[in-house]
Amino acid sequence: MKYTEAVGKRLSELLKEVKFTQKRFSEKTNISRVTINRMINGRVKVVTFETLIIFCETLNITLRDFFASELFDE
Repeated sequence: MKYTEAVGKRLSELLKEVKFTQKRFSEKTNISRVTINRMINGRVKVVTFETLIIFCETLNITLRDFFASELFDE
């Protein structure tokens, strides 16, 4: 699995945990819903460190929490 696909799957898991829709997450992060959808579906080529920080701050987690998933063990 590609890194960007793992990030998308992890983001999807976390959004479900906190019961955020893509639309609500988009509004909170100021990242377009289309971009978030493309990330979740593994259709982006790059996810920047800055974007990961925005995700973590919005979800009130650390980068360690974000990457604490078997998705990143491969």
